[in-house]
Amino acid sequence: MRGIYFKENFWSTDITSIAGYDCLIQHMNDGKKNCKEYEDFLKERASIEEKYGKDLVNLSKKKPCGQTEINTLKRSLDVFKQQIDNIGQCHIQLAQTLRDEARKMEEFREKQKQERKKIEAVMDAFHKQKLMQYKKTIESKRNYEQRCRDKDQAEQAVGQCKNMVNEKQQEKVMSITQWSLTRIFSLLFTFFLWDFIIIQQFI
Repeated sequence: MRGIYFKENFWSTDITSIAGYDCLIQHMNDGKKNCKEYEDFLKERASIEEKYGKDLVNLSKKKPCGQTEINTLKRSLDVFKQQIDNIGQCHIQLAQTLRDEARKMEEFREKQKQERKKIEAVMDAFHKQKLMQYKKTIESKRNYEQRCRDKDQAEQAVGQCKNMVNEKQQEKVMSITQWSLTRIFSLLFTFFLWDFIIIQQFI
């Protein structure tokens, strides 16, 4: 769900959340739709301007206006018709200008479409990698906590059996304890490594 303000979509307690990215993608898709609407609007306006301009030109050329007049009134009506023709030509030129702008918008939209595909492919791969690293980090954390419990149990066993077993059995118990400690440090290193990798993705 999008926040009331654009900035509210980029903060989350979930480290795997991509709400901000989804908001950007939605905004870009909305922008694509708006560009298409603007392009269609220009084309429609161009059609209207062209039709109006041609109607004015046809009016000035085909419709008689003061054919029987003479002298200054005749010249005035001729200038009037010529101005109508000029206005019609201006509307036709405006229609062509609007079509050129619509074509530029279409080219821009197609270019943005290609660029967006490239970025989305990169970001989708990044999000998959981040999620995989997060899962590995959580798994390392679980293993670390389990090894810590194993270590505590081994130490308790050593304490309880210290005076009850011979030297060889003590060495075996100590060996198990040492192995548990080694595994704990190994998992601890893995845990912090994955954590560091995830953090580096955002820097």
